Amino acid sequence: MNDFNYFIPTRILFGAGKLNELAKVSLPGRKALVVISAGKSMRTNGYLERALSLLKENRTEAVVFDRIRSNPVLSHVMEGAAMARDEQRDFVLGPRGGSAIDSAKSIALMTRNLQIT
Repeated sequence: MNDFNYFIPTRILFGAGKLNELAKVSLPGRKALVVISAGKSMRTNGYLERALSLLKENRTEAVVFDRIRSNPVLSHVMEGAAMARDEQRDFVLGPRGGSAIDSAKSIALMTRNLQIT
């Protein structure tokens, strides 16, 4: 087995009203990739629009990647990583469900550390 170091700093804001902190929290850049599921609840319930508005209030530009399934697949992670790289995103945000959070972490890793072909 090869030696390696593994470090992915992850910040999770959890709890009632935490979405509002996107407007004021210190972010790791000004260009976000927002990763959401392929479902409709983020859009239908207004969470996506609210998150994007709060990011804008925090002077952060965002693009949305919305192909994540409840059981994420590698091809979608790679597609999200390619989008983050092509759009020159500074960081990845996965609001709400576990699949979006897990996929956001995987996309961030793939964007910065592996060649996408």
